[in-house]
Amino acid sequence: DVRDAPSAEFAGLVPSGDYCDDVFLGFGPHLLRTDEAVPEVMVSVQSLLAESASATEETVRFVADVLRAWQVTDVGLLECSPDKDRDVLAVAEKLLPRARRYSLDDVLVHGLPARAGQCWISTRFHPHAVAGAAGAFGVALVVRADYYTTKHRSLIDGGSRWQLLDESRIPERPTSGGYHSERLTRMRAAKLAVAERIYGRGPADPPAR
Repeated sequence: DVRDAPSAEFAGLVPSGDYCDDVFLGFGPHLLRTDEAVPEVMVSVQSLLAESASATEETVRFVADVLRAWQVTDVGLLECSPDKDRDVLAVAEKLLPRARRYSLDDVLVHGLPARAGQCWISTRFHPHAVAGAAGAFGVALVVRADYYTTKHRSLIDGGSRWQLLDESRIPERPTSGGYHSERLTRMRAAKLAVAERIYGRGPADPPAR
C-alpha cells in the first residue's frame, strides 16, 4: 500500500484515486477537541527539515506577516514534537504574543483544535491531513520544496482543497476547503480494505437486542 497515486504508479500498483495515509482509517470526532472553542486560525510550523535556523525564523516571520494581512488575532500554535519545536515556538510566541499554545500532551488528551470552517497555516503533513478532514480551510506552507511539496500535494490532490504556498507571496485567506464527507468515506473504505487483506476481518458487531 502507498499514500498517493504517483507512488502507486511508481510501485506498479493498480491505479486508484483512493490511496491515502493511514490516519484516514481511524479519523473521527474522537481526534478533535470538543471541550472548548478553538482559535479562528491555527498555526503549525517547524524547524525539523528546515534548511537552517535563519530559514526557520524567516518562516515564522512570514506567518506573522500573513496573520497581520488577514487581520487575525485569535490564533493558536500547535506543538507536534516537544524537543524539535521548542526553538521555533519560542520565536513564534515572541512574534505572536497573544497566541495560545497547544502542547502535544494537550492534543493527545483533548484532541486536535480543529473544526469545519476554521483556517490553518501548516508546514506539517499530518496536521494538514487531520484538520482538512475536520473540514478546516488551509494553507500548506512548504519549508523544503524537495520533500514537503510532494507530501502536501498528495493531500491536496486527494481532496483537502488547501492552497499550496511557498514564502514568495502573502495569500488571500481561504474561504473554502477541507475534505468532503463522501471523500473521507471512500478513503476510509479503501484503507479498511487494505487492513482486512493484511489482518483479516475483525469480529462482527453483536446483533442489536
